Amino acid sequence: MDTLVSAHSCIFGSRYFGIHVSTMREWSGFKQKYSCFFVIDDLVGHFTQPVDSKTYPDKAIVVARQFVQCGAADGANIVLASGIPEIYEFSMILSSCVELDYLKASYDGSSLACLSEAQRRQLELTARPSVVEAFYTHLGISSYILGLHTNVWQGGAEIAANFVVVNSVLDGLKARLTDVRLPRPRLLQSRFDQVPGADGRYMSIDNCLSVDASTEEIAAYVQSISDAAVVEYWCRILGLNDEIRMLQEDRTVTTSIRGRLTEAVVEELRPFREMRVTNGDALAALVQGTEVARNKIAVTLADLRNDLGLGSYVSEYGPRSRGASSGGKRARKRRSPTTSRAEQ
Repeated sequence: MDTLVSAHSCIFGSRYFGIHVSTMREWSGFKQKYSCFFVIDDLVGHFTQPVDSKTYPDKAIVVARQFVQCGAADGANIVLASGIPEIYEFSMILSSCVELDYLKASYDGSSLACLSEAQRRQLELTARPSVVEAFYTHLGISSYILGLHTNVWQGGAEIAANFVVVNSVLDGLKARLTDVRLPRPRLLQSRFDQVPGADGRYMSIDNCLSVDASTEEIAAYVQSISDAAVVEYWCRILGLNDEIRMLQEDRTVTTSIRGRLTEAVVEELRPFREMRVTNGDALAALVQGTEVARNKIAVTLADLRNDLGLGSYVSEYGPRSRGASSGGKRARKRRSPTTSRAEQ
């Protein structure tokens, strides 16, 4: 079965309607077709917005709880990136396959590169770009995408740049080691990957509707939409064909259309308001899913180390001879990233 990965930053905590539409609501169908890993990438926040580092554990639990609420834990894996230390070693290996100039050019085109020194200080970044902020968003993300043997990478428009980087990293690895047995991931984007907010701009944290918004908050948000084009786009998302026809005939957002749209959004987001998922439930799903992902990445990493002739003959992976493709299969079962040694 092919592997599908969907990766999400938890910098802003709760998911919003645009993310739900572009990724999360498609997961129930994917689980029948793919081995799914839904990654909560808390590392990207630690390395690019460290001012909020102490909030990321709580935010990750909020996101995990919402993933569970939409059924992601049933037959799939919810993964926490910081629970997989193998990502660091994998990243170091990949860095030997990428030219510095390419990495710099990619970073220079990012939003981080546009920050002033004052803005960087507010985020508690170094005055000038650090190695890790340029390094992780390219090579760290590539590490778990390639480490999980990803065939399909699902996400919205914001992952397009990362997708290019992952393929470039894989090209560099294959140029160094021609028999690399890693699949080339393909990008899977939703037809609704550019969901507009109430103000008509692409929905993000400053103009979003949270998936766990109350009925009253949803009604107020829909009421604030003034652009008929935005209303029509949302009607298309929710399959309100009669309302779409009315809007196309007369570009007026009537009270009836707005009311019907509100009802549809309320119903769409009902699981996030009504399903009783505790933080304990979310933590249990994270522990289990992260363990599965970590073991899979450890196998990939061990095989890659062997193929490159890296490391000693005896390591935590067990004795191995150079070039032995079975070396990675001896990767031992690891402790849960959230379980202490004293609890073992």
